[in-house]
Amino acid sequence: QQRASGEKEVVTVVLTGYGPFVDVVENPSEEVVRRLEANAKALSTGRDYDIVLLTCVLPVSVDALTMIQSLWCSYGAPGAAPHADAFIHLGVDPAAENFTVERVGVNLLSHDRPDVEGVVRCDQPVVPGGPEGLFATLPTREVVRALRECAGAQAELGYSAGTYFCNLALYTSLYEAHKLEAQAAVPVPLAGFVHIPGMQPLKHLEAGVTAIVQAVAEHCVQRRHGRAPAPGIIC
Repeated sequence: QQRASGEKEVVTVVLTGYGPFVDVVENPSEEVVRRLEANAKALSTGRDYDIVLLTCVLPVSVDALTMIQSLWCSYGAPGAAPHADAFIHLGVDPAAENFTVERVGVNLLSHDRPDVEGVVRCDQPVVPGGPEGLFATLPTREVVRALRECAGAQAELGYSAGTYFCNLALYTSLYEAHKLEAQAAVPVPLAGFVHIPGMQPLKHLEAGVTAIVQAVAEHCVQRRHGRAPAPGIIC
């Protein structure tokens, strides 16, 4: 998105986290989203474009699905203003020490751990009739590299976001992008999910998510001008 002559180019990023759920009374993904929201101007420091951050905290329930759909309707559809360049979803892995950048969302919601409404589910689709699986469209390898090099964080690629609500966020967002691909007059926003580690202090999580947002924004600028870099090799 280009402002009036002489003003900076703008990259718009939607960032979501999750609220509390069973055994996680204070969800660090929510706290990190709040922190970045409060200090959003710092994301653009040293860049020749502005990063605009739009945030939302999702409930750990099926209401998250309709909220994500609403976000896509508001910011992802052709003609939306502002129009998002990327949707980044966060969730916590309470026992993890590494960031995990997920690559695959599956059309499956199945969990013994109750959601915030006390409901458990077995082998239900996230979206009835949707594809069995969809690949993240965020530059996952670039995000891992940014976490390692810019934030000094331990990070890896992930190939299963589970079948709880982290996967629901990933699959729902990718499905919304999937629907737009055939009809959009503008580039479809990128979408993906990152598990943040519950075993790391909040200041490290904030630094890591800052690196994620900045790496995705840089990729979006390069993509907009037809020069998105090759991903390289990250195992």
